[in-house]
Amino acid sequence: MIDKEIIDGFTEQFPDEADCIALVEKLRWPGGYRCPSCDHNQAYRIQTRKLPLFECRQCGHQTSLTAGTFMHGSKTPISKWLRTIYLVATQARGINAVKLSEILGVTYKTAWLMLHLIRRTITMTDGQEPLSGHVEAKHELFLADFWLVESRMSKEKSMIISREVGKQQSPRYKIKLITESKTAREPLTEKQAMEFAAQQCDGGLRSFAINPRHQFSRYKTVFEDERNVNRTKLIILHSSPAMFEQRQQLCSLAPSESLSEVAMSAREWMSRTFNGISAKYAQLYFDEFCFRLSHADCVEEIVFEKLVSLSFGINMCRMRKSATDLLSNFPSIGNKSMQMAQQSA
Repeated sequence: MIDKEIIDGFTEQFPDEADCIALVEKLRWPGGYRCPSCDHNQAYRIQTRKLPLFECRQCGHQTSLTAGTFMHGSKTPISKWLRTIYLVATQARGINAVKLSEILGVTYKTAWLMLHLIRRTITMTDGQEPLSGHVEAKHELFLADFWLVESRMSKEKSMIISREVGKQQSPRYKIKLITESKTAREPLTEKQAMEFAAQQCDGGLRSFAINPRHQFSRYKTVFEDERNVNRTKLIILHSSPAMFEQRQQLCSLAPSESLSEVAMSAREWMSRTFNGISAKYAQLYFDEFCFRLSHADCVEEIVFEKLVSLSFGINMCRMRKSATDLLSNFPSIGNKSMQMAQQSA
């Protein structure tokens, strides 16, 4: 169930459309208006439409308040968009399209599209915050099947869950589905571990410990990245007891909840809130889960404003086209999704 206090809290802060428009303007230009064409700081404000239009006083370039965001071109009021973003950012259990359609008074199709675009934005901007410092990771399974039959096991997917350890604030988490050449239950190769670390961690990485599935306590060094000035050591689990002391150090810095428990929580969340998600869209939902988990210690308003700000400066045209193409097939896929979501709402 959705916490009524969360909805009431948003309504108290932003009671009408004008307040919501003012918030979007503030978040888009924290230091005041800036022309996207010439960077001039003064504009004419045109109020002949529902949303204000800004015309640069220097070059005449016109900019909509929502240009470049997932809200641009939408007939849905800004207040409903912001309420949706607020629920995604602050509701620990998330929200599905059926429940959102009831809260906003919109169709299921509109609610689904709104949530989809917000999740796509989170995924597109995920690379802006790579992991750093001490990082630990774990090989897990998605769509794991109890019956170990080849036809069912072929549908399983490998995923890596990782987080920073040793930091005072809430650690950042990442869950990424990976491509397996063999079955998902096969241990990760060194190449896969190296690729994950290169893609998800930055130059501030001090150590990277990855624990393949079903192997737990001993580590050894796989390689030293010669490109990194700090000669970052990436470590992977093997039967050898080498690097055991480094493993103990990481364990002492790690949060009390194991990575396997976090991965289980993510899978259960997807199952309970959305009645299960296919592998095609699973990465979007994992990124949403990690976004909230990584900001668990932040004030709700800060998380909300950050999520609104993520879309500014991103070219959303291709993303909206992709979402529109999906909705063109909505009569065939939407009804089944809605029935499943209603059962779990």
